[in-house]
Amino acid sequence: MDTETLCHSTEKTSMKHLTLSEQGSSCKLQGERILVFNKDHMVFEGTLNRLKTISIAKQGVTLTSNLLVACAMRGIQIFILDYSGKAVCSLQGGLHRTAKVRENQFKYIYTKEASNMAARFILAKIKNQSAVLKYFAKAKNRPENEKIILHTASQKIAGIVSNITETNWIKLQDWRFTLLGFEGSAAKIYWETVKEVNLVCSDFEGRRPRVNKDITNSMLNYAYSILSSWVWQAITNAGLELYAGILHTSKPGKPSLVLDLMEEFRPWCADRIIFKLRARAQKQNELTPALKKALIDEMANLYAKPLPYHKRRISLESIIQRQVYHLSAVFSGEGKYKGYLFKW
Repeated sequence: MDTETLCHSTEKTSMKHLTLSEQGSSCKLQGERILVFNKDHMVFEGTLNRLKTISIAKQGVTLTSNLLVACAMRGIQIFILDYSGKAVCSLQGGLHRTAKVRENQFKYIYTKEASNMAARFILAKIKNQSAVLKYFAKAKNRPENEKIILHTASQKIAGIVSNITETNWIKLQDWRFTLLGFEGSAAKIYWETVKEVNLVCSDFEGRRPRVNKDITNSMLNYAYSILSSWVWQAITNAGLELYAGILHTSKPGKPSLVLDLMEEFRPWCADRIIFKLRARAQKQNELTPALKKALIDEMANLYAKPLPYHKRRISLESIIQRQVYHLSAVFSGEGKYKGYLFKW
């Protein structure tokens, strides 16, 4: 099986997330198993009862109607990705959630408390950016001058954290503008620092969300797309509305709540992995199938890895789902949302 270009299971021991990235691949159902073929040769076989998502990352991939029905009945989501890895379509079965969940969400996003929630999203993101810098600063083989640069940047970000914490967001009328200003200041420090200490490829000129001209931005965009599918699935499981966010405003086709909840996970789950793959990426001019597979593998391993959460250790997949459930509880007037902070 050519796992570099055809399909990839994002859990080696018990396959849960399948990515199809070879043009002309076909999938069909046989009993309780999914079969993947390429040019009449079966290249993959797995059980449906463990599968949670199927991502189609190439044109010309076909799935039988029997398989689509089986996935819908089991709650298996199917994502169709564009050339950059961004999900442009999601297929899923009927949801078994109460309308009250979404009613609470719609009411909450127009309350004054929503500004505090948005601040918590950004606060967690910025703290995790700092954690990423500290993570690379502790490497034994890193030059001392680079460690100083990383720690100095982390201290500067800590100052922005204090500003966010001390701001009374409920009293601000244009709170979104102010909050995005703090986020932008932290991002400037963060991206300039990772470039200065060579954690990104030499052609990286800054974060460009809609540009794939350099290999680092191409990898970041692809990694964020994978992360968005994780969050998308968790939000769907909770019965919330994908397109009604708090920090990110609503626009046609924009999954605003997905973008909101992604913020705290971007630095550790995507950026950090791209930085770790820098040596391999430096040798490439584009996001090759081999490099794409290496990125998927790294993210998949993290997705299944047990991490500390409320005095327990559970998988990142479970952490994301629980964070979404906590947010849903806040929408209902219960509990308090705290962004997840990674241990460096």
